[in-house]
Amino acid sequence: MNTKNLTRLLCGLIFSAICAPLKAQDCVSYTPDPSSFPYSIPSHGYVTQTTSNSQSTYPSVPGTAVFGNPKGMASLVFGSDAASLFQACNNVFPKQMGSTTFMDTNAPEQWLTTITVTTSGGDPSTATMNITEKFQNTVLNWDGVCPTVMRSDDRHDTYTYAYHIGTGAFTINLDANRHFQCLNPSGTGVGLDQVGQQVAYGFGVWPIGDHIQVTNRFLPGLETGLWVNGLVNPAFGVLDNQWIHHTFISPKAEIDLKVNVMPSQVGNPLGSELVGFTFRRAPTLVPNVPWTLGFDTIELPFNDEITLPIKIWVVGGPYSKGRMKALNSIAVAGYLSQRGRMGLKPLVLGPIEDKTGLGASTFSFGCTDKTNNIAALKAYFGFLEGVINVYIVNSIDHDLGVLGDGCSYGSGIVLLNIHTPFDTTLAHELGHNFGLRHPCESFQLTDSGQNLSCANSDYFDITNLMWPFNDGQNQYLTEGQMFRAHFTFGSVLNGIISPYNSIPTLRPGQEVRGCDPLAVDPTLACPALCKRIWPNGSKQPSDCKEP
Repeated sequence: MNTKNLTRLLCGLIFSAICAPLKAQDCVSYTPDPSSFPYSIPSHGYVTQTTSNSQSTYPSVPGTAVFGNPKGMASLVFGSDAASLFQACNNVFPKQMGSTTFMDTNAPEQWLTTITVTTSGGDPSTATMNITEKFQNTVLNWDGVCPTVMRSDDRHDTYTYAYHIGTGAFTINLDANRHFQCLNPSGTGVGLDQVGQQVAYGFGVWPIGDHIQVTNRFLPGLETGLWVNGLVNPAFGVLDNQWIHHTFISPKAEIDLKVNVMPSQVGNPLGSELVGFTFRRAPTLVPNVPWTLGFDTIELPFNDEITLPIKIWVVGGPYSKGRMKALNSIAVAGYLSQRGRMGLKPLVLGPIEDKTGLGASTFSFGCTDKTNNIAALKAYFGFLEGVINVYIVNSIDHDLGVLGDGCSYGSGIVLLNIHTPFDTTLAHELGHNFGLRHPCESFQLTDSGQNLSCANSDYFDITNLMWPFNDGQNQYLTEGQMFRAHFTFGSVLNGIISPYNSIPTLRPGQEVRGCDPLAVDPTLACPALCKRIWPNGSKQPSDCKEP
């Protein structure tokens, strides 16, 4: 066992607190894709020939300039240390300069070769690498161009690279020159003097990591929020660096991860996944991503926005007030879904039914033991099987403070108090139909929302749509909540059979799994409940506990 590994073992077993500085830095590799090389561009130039009788200049035969991998060039100069030049540790690349000179005896020219590599260091947005390759021939008439004795032969080629390490952008140049002289057949003088130049120029981007190809967005240029699970850069000494819902945000159709994601641990398919969120598309999960040891392009085809069928019955009057409450509440639910990238579109089926003439204006409806009259409500006032039924009533559970009730998680039923002053109440109760809980229950909080015994209280506040107190500010869902709404059992989106309703799945054939509904800690299968891609009001993605 080498000294470094022995030290790590001792630190892990005995001296973990003392040896904490040995913990690997946060390093990300930005190596260009090896499959891009050798990289060829066309070259062109001229030739001037002078003899004792004439001089002529003409274009040279078009050629090809071949450029190597910057990492390979750096390896020739720095050896095994070259890998560190392509790693940003704590978001900083190292600064370095070096050169090497050697003879290439395999080429007929017997090139005397000098390679110089200089890196600027700094953050990934500015770090550059400049490479110069200089070749000088050491063999005369190596290609037999002179039919007689060659008097002199001077060829020197210079390849230059200006390479942006963080993005893969490059500018490359070739300047090749040759001047030779051939003696005349009698050997008494110069019979041919030839000067030639060949040049090439190119620019572009060499891929530097795996790419995610996003398709079926609502409009080009809209931001995609992306979570990636995978094993990252084990070849660079970061052992078992498992990404757990690692976040990317990009408006591009092709998202460069800037790292080489590898297959996850054997037997753990959840360790290799993609989850995407975007405007007016349903959150989409790509399971079992086939990461390889090379650079991959993985497609993320967004699922279409899900139409959420809703039937509305106005039981407590007046009807005009109940109808307006229904229309406003549906409009707000649709707005919150679009703005929050929830991927849901509420659709009211048929007319908003007027049942106010059946004498229930003074009744109190509810799902608790004291008013468990949902069966009578359905039988007497109306019910549409297979969709979410919303009943607008004058009172719920004989309690003026109850603004709405979803009866149970994933019930397919919503009771909405006609007197609720907030048009977000229906959206909140629909959240319960998606299986979402209150991040904290009211008995765990003081009236001002201060924590008494809720583990999630530091990560949520009253701006969250599922907060137990409602004052009209409730408008956001975290992506962790949306993940549960779409991908977990017990959500009406995945089909439910409850005591109140039976609704077929709105996501046929798609991934469904079990998640802790209030999880503070993330797992590969399910993110933490508070996991965010974008800010929610004053709550930032960094406010959530990360792995």
